[in-house]
Amino acid sequence: MDARKINIKNLFPIRTQYAIPPYQRSYCWNRDDNWIPLWEDIKSYINKEVDEDRKHFMGAIIVQDNSLGGRVTDMFVVDGQQRITTIQVFLLALRKQMQKTEYELPETKLLVSSLIKNEVTPQGDPRKLKPSLSDQQAYYEVFNYAMEETRRKPNSGKKG
Repeated sequence: MDARKINIKNLFPIRTQYAIPPYQRSYCWNRDDNWIPLWEDIKSYINKEVDEDRKHFMGAIIVQDNSLGGRVTDMFVVDGQQRITTIQVFLLALRKQMQKTEYELPETKLLVSSLIKNEVTPQGDPRKLKPSLSDQQAYYEVFNYAMEETRRKPNSGKKG
């Protein structure tokens, strides 16, 4: 077993897909108990209300390499499916919000996209996360919505 501390960029490397095995429970994190506390931690870090050296501990994530030597590393999520799914949904929401803003940084969009999508994919599936069967439809709808290009409305009526 290899235990180590990693950041989000290293959690979702290029050419890796995480699959939630069928024996794992369905996604059950909720707004009040999980999402809001995580979001408050993220905001505190962004606003530098905490020591810059402090890292956010998301808990253990245990994966098993299930690769067959293909172009994408397939990983089974043994523990941490709630955290991985939440991080992916957060990144999808961030990508969608970035599309809606007028001041989008191309390198940031590229980084966020690389954390949620593989360019070289197994069986044509670009997603970094393959949820359990019971969660696939909802997750795929969120993924597809986030990946749609949003057309910005012209600045009609704005003074500048």
